[in-house]
Amino acid sequence: ISNETGRHLPMFTVVTDLGSAHCLWFANGVEKMFVGSEQVKALAKARGKVPEEKIVMSGLPIRHDFAVQAENMGERMSTAAQDYQVKVRAE
Repeated sequence: ISNETGRHLPMFTVVTDLGSAHCLWFANGVEKMFVGSEQVKALAKARGKVPEEKIVMSGLPIRHDFAVQAENMGERMSTAAQDYQVKVRAE
């Protein structure tokens, strides 16, 4: 597309796997690669030869509502969190 239009089209990759990922995700031709864990960052560097400056540790992209619920819940396995989950499901 860039060659056809004469305009620069940036390419980014967001790897949503936390522990492992297929080697095809690690194309070095992208401008930035967003990864969710140190383990996947290491894979990108080893398998894809993606340079450090192209890798961004971002965690997983989630909808804002999920983050709000997680914050409201607090420690997930606590009694208070379990009570909160029951309340949310009832609403």
